[in-house]
Amino acid sequence: MSTNRRSNFKFKLVGFILLLVAIILFMQFGLKKTSKKSAQYQNSQVIPEVKVLSSSIDQSPPILSAYGRIKATNSAQWVAEVSGSVDPSSYNLQTGATFNKGDMLLKIVNEELLFSLLQTKSQFLNNLTQLLSDLTFDFPQRKTVWNDYLKAFTIQEPISPLPEVINMKERYFLNKRNIYQAYYNIKSLEARQAKYEFKAPYEGSVLESFVMPYGAIKNGQLLAQLIPKSGFECEVDFPIEDRNLIQLGNKVILSSMDSQKSWQGKIIRVSKGIRQTDYSIPVVVGSIENEEGIVHNQYVKITIQGDKIPGVVKLPKELIIPPNHIFIAKPKSKGGYIKKKKPIRIIHRSGNDVWIEGVSRTVKVLAKPYVGILENATINITSLNQ
Repeated sequence: MSTNRRSNFKFKLVGFILLLVAIILFMQFGLKKTSKKSAQYQNSQVIPEVKVLSSSIDQSPPILSAYGRIKATNSAQWVAEVSGSVDPSSYNLQTGATFNKGDMLLKIVNEELLFSLLQTKSQFLNNLTQLLSDLTFDFPQRKTVWNDYLKAFTIQEPISPLPEVINMKERYFLNKRNIYQAYYNIKSLEARQAKYEFKAPYEGSVLESFVMPYGAIKNGQLLAQLIPKSGFECEVDFPIEDRNLIQLGNKVILSSMDSQKSWQGKIIRVSKGIRQTDYSIPVVVGSIENEEGIVHNQYVKITIQGDKIPGVVKLPKELIIPPNHIFIAKPKSKGGYIKKKKPIRIIHRSGNDVWIEGVSRTVKVLAKPYVGILENATINITSLNQ
């Protein structure tokens, strides 16, 4: 009985040992297979290939654009300083009418002032006549001079300057006979009379008229707005960030909104201050060449070719990684490249382009972010142009 027990024990022990050996052999085979697959995977792993911008990054200067209205440089608004009625015989102030410098465009009639001026001139004429009689005895050598002045005196024409005196004695003599008082009374009335006449200050046209023939005029009333034939400017606002890109003399293209016409000009004034409302800089464009076709108050697009800035390059805006980074292909010490993030400073934005600082022309900038490739991953590069 004991013999059978020993036989069964030996049989079970041998079976256990064989099972253990089988398990060990199976595990060794599995490990070898896994190791072989891992080696095969490593051998078959492909380094990602990315495209980079060409070796010479665009360094073209920034292009600035804004919109504004063209204004006549010497537009004038006429406001009445007197009252009366419009003289129809001298009315040339219709809206759109053209004129030459010095043309009489409007007269305001005030008969009371006119008669007062004529009366004062008549009294002055009497004073001159009496003066000639007195000069015969006191200043005979001056009688010819004052006689010539009397002959040239005309009531309908503006008064001429008085003859210059030869000494203080003659001055006192004239003053005693009220010659100076009468003369300056006339000058005062003539200065007032000039406010009733409006002559063209330059060659141009009437932008808008607010009076009609025979119409009544009141003191302080707006009469008309005039614009010159030539001489236009356009004021536009640029962000404070663009201040260093704008210089006096920069060439400018002014384009009509329908893009049918364009003109060349240049920057003639740049404000030294900023607008508090929107933190912008007023810039004035003038010296416009060939102003034919320009209209006062016309809305135009202003395009400025900025100055080239050392160390600043242009890139597509989609390459910018918030807040201010780009991805580049950085050389490895043992050859090859890795994907690396590089900080930059944005100088200007325009449309789909940005101008940045902090990247040299030779840096290999990734042509797109390649979000599927982690930073510091090994990469192969090819030029975007290939």
